[in-house]
Amino acid sequence: MNIGNNIKKLRNANHYSQEELAQKCNVSRQTISRWESNEVLPDTNNLIILAKLFNVTLDEIVFGVTEQKKSENKSIIGKACIIILLAASLVLNIILFVQRHEGTNDPSLNLLQGEYIYQPKDQNYHFILNVHDNDIDFDVYLHDRWSEAWSWKGSIDKKLNIQDLYVYEVELKDDSHSIDNATITMTYDADKDEITCSFPEQLSLGIRAFTMIRK
Repeated sequence: MNIGNNIKKLRNANHYSQEELAQKCNVSRQTISRWESNEVLPDTNNLIILAKLFNVTLDEIVFGVTEQKKSENKSIIGKACIIILLAASLVLNIILFVQRHEGTNDPSLNLLQGEYIYQPKDQNYHFILNVHDNDIDFDVYLHDRWSEAWSWKGSIDKKLNIQDLYVYEVELKDDSHSIDNATITMTYDADKDEITCSFPEQLSLGIRAFTMIRK
């Protein structure tokens, strides 16, 4: 049993000088020094004061912090860290979800999310439409090879709803192809889950409109 050494360890752990601890215990600094050197043992009243001050039990002052207590403290700290990390991860996922779906409050726009395809019979090309949030990628494949010359990106701008038919105006925004004020009209049939695309003449490839099904 080394009460003096235990008091010294607890004092240092709580960042108190001997003078500061003496003031809190209403004793002289020399008394603290004599306690720590085991010249004099603190009385019961002072032991209680020390226990409250260091937030420990009397046993921990008299017998020291046990290995079991240290293990319990580490376990509590570990669990607290896990809880904090999980909470931070949850908050981050909520923020990312809100950012990703911001501006997609229109339920029909949420239904559109995904890939659609139009592949005419006996032809060597097909069209792929990819809708993600407000943005759209439109690609043409010739002989199953992606054609950069017929690939556009756009954003959904306006909507009109007529009995489960949602008419959108897609504004193309692809500077690399020098497209000025080109728009695609896109009609989504919620009942059939199909999209009919109508193109301006300069983008039509000879076909002004066709219907795409979900891929």
